[in-house]
Amino acid sequence: QEEYIEHLKEQLGELQKNGMASSERREKARANAVKFPLSEHDTRMIIDKQLREVGWEADTDNLRQSKGVKPEKGRNLAIAEWQTNSFVGKNGRVDYALFVGEVMVGVIEAKKSIVDISAVIDGQCKDYAKQIKPEDVAKYCMGRFGEYYVPFLYATNGRPYLKQLETKSGIWELDVRDGSAPKALPGWKSPEGLMEELRKDVEKATEELKKTDYSILTDKDGLNLYRLLRKR
Repeated sequence: QEEYIEHLKEQLGELQKNGMASSERREKARANAVKFPLSEHDTRMIIDKQLREVGWEADTDNLRQSKGVKPEKGRNLAIAEWQTNSFVGKNGRVDYALFVGEVMVGVIEAKKSIVDISAVIDGQCKDYAKQIKPEDVAKYCMGRFGEYYVPFLYATNGRPYLKQLETKSGIWELDVRDGSAPKALPGWKSPEGLMEELRKDVEKATEELKKTDYSILTDKDGLNLYRLLRKR
């Protein structure tokens, strides 16, 4: 299976290098995906490796909430099977919750290789981000972003991104802070990269706060900057 994965990566890399794939090549790639489908667990093994390469601690079999793993200061954890109050998916458990220290910065939903992953963002991922347990909101979330308690939502099937197979490849991200549409990424963002994006918002908000009432700092539906800085 690992040999097949490497072979598929080589094929996709060649297609990316050579530009638009012919209809014959696209059909061959689709047929290969159906003939050699990856299970969701196999997909998670690939995602674990991808996350570790950019600085996350990821081990879907051992770093699980059900095994007592909790966010810790000084660690960047991708904790598997994080329980929410959602009624969608696997009894409300999101595949991974991303924590920088004790701050929940993202959720990831992993799917089998043949699933149209761009649609997963609008379904499961959004619901998980809305249905974080109240006790976890109090401990780990930095505030609310409209309907959501987590700023970054991700869906992937572990396959490298290919424009010609856009909705069935790559890592899809939705940043719920700015109201933009989901987009495909070339790779995972590091913990430092995500915190830098959040930090820019904090700096911008700090300037805005100079012109407004300070009660927004501790408003449970506001920015809650004190909580973010304390946990980091």
